[in-house]
Amino acid sequence: MKTAKALDKEVSLSIEIDDAEVAPEILSKINEVLTHLVSNAIDHGIEDADSRSRSGKPPKANVTVFINAKDNELHFRVEDDGRGIDVTKLTAKAVSNGLFTKAQASKMTHDEKLALIFHSGLSTKEEASEVSGRGVGMDAANRASKEISPDGSGISIQSILGRGTVFKFKSITKKA
Repeated sequence: MKTAKALDKEVSLSIEIDDAEVAPEILSKINEVLTHLVSNAIDHGIEDADSRSRSGKPPKANVTVFINAKDNELHFRVEDDGRGIDVTKLTAKAVSNGLFTKAQASKMTHDEKLALIFHSGLSTKEEASEVSGRGVGMDAANRASKEISPDGSGISIQSILGRGTVFKFKSITKKA
């Protein structure tokens, strides 16, 4: 919880995990993905205690990691009760960075706009910190998740502004 302490945020981290035997090279990638997702949730998703109180939330935020074993796969869900992803702000940042025109952005679906979070170099933070803001962590997490996914899929996102975000991904337990 070094990230929460560095950002002066109160966060409860819970992990619910099924027993599974996982190859070390896969475990290394899982660790990479989870580290980025949890750090990102704490830094970008979780509000400070005062903001949470003003929003009617308890001052202490929750980040929960669920890991379910199914056959030779692991199914991951990382969820937080933070601010959610502001797709309007994210899309505006992508447009201002020259990734799209306003016209192109207006034709994007909500899910396509959410997926901008994985675009390398794109961050909604005005300044990078020790924790995040360079726009590389979520891209790295998504690439790593694709490497260990049984079907090559990356991380999926569900987010409700003001309520929180859920990230999901799958992993094999060993290489074939």
